[in-house]
Amino acid sequence: MHTRLPLRDRCNTVLRVSTTREPTSTKSKLPATLVSCAGNTPPTASARHSPRFRMSPPPVPSVGPHPLEDIPENGPGGPRQFIPYVFLFSPSSPHQAIPPGGWTHILRILPASAKNPSGTMQVVKPAAGTAQTVRLYTPAQRADNVLPLSTCRILAARDFLALALPYQAAMDAEPPVQPCRADAVRVLLVGPLRALLTVALTYIAFAARCTVVHVMRSVVEEGEDTQACEMLGANARMGLGEREIRCLEWLAREGL
Repeated sequence: MHTRLPLRDRCNTVLRVSTTREPTSTKSKLPATLVSCAGNTPPTASARHSPRFRMSPPPVPSVGPHPLEDIPENGPGGPRQFIPYVFLFSPSSPHQAIPPGGWTHILRILPASAKNPSGTMQVVKPAAGTAQTVRLYTPAQRADNVLPLSTCRILAARDFLALALPYQAAMDAEPPVQPCRADAVRVLLVGPLRALLTVALTYIAFAARCTVVHVMRSVVEEGEDTQACEMLGANARMGLGEREIRCLEWLAREGL
């Protein structure tokens, strides 16, 4: 009489029972604002690149999390949110003091000088309770049809944002606000708007695995950031030529 083998034996399947809890995944997810660019496809590890500089561990606040009431509302000329967690600020003076806001990471683009020539990048070691800060120095004047930053500096800025920003599931695109606490990450980009948009758009395309042109068009179509829309223009290309657009696409897709 033929004995019928169990299904797991016929399929050559070994079942294991684990009595220990799997560690909670620390892998972040992409904000819904960015996921929409990539057809709801989250980025994989292979889509990320090694950072071009190391960041220190996040500083430990000396007085604990910022209470919501301690973070002031931004006026018309102050920092404004561009995407969740990321704020843009174009001061009237390059060296204007940064307004308070509980910032955890700051990327500042400054005009070059004799002390800090064009292309200089400074990574400021944070003290306890202060923000991670990177300063990029660029020429004071550049034509509108060329990139405001060199490719190396755009890559460095892109990686800085990639290291700083968390990912959120599509159902939780906005930063969660807990009672009496602000969200842990608040990134501020400071400098000329054209340079800030170049960095932000490249990062979004990189994180969402979509084209920079698609991100530009989305910003204009949504029309929520009037200053960004004016800078991008009716054709949503920020006055850049085909060569410059191809360069940004390469930076968002591959990098070095």
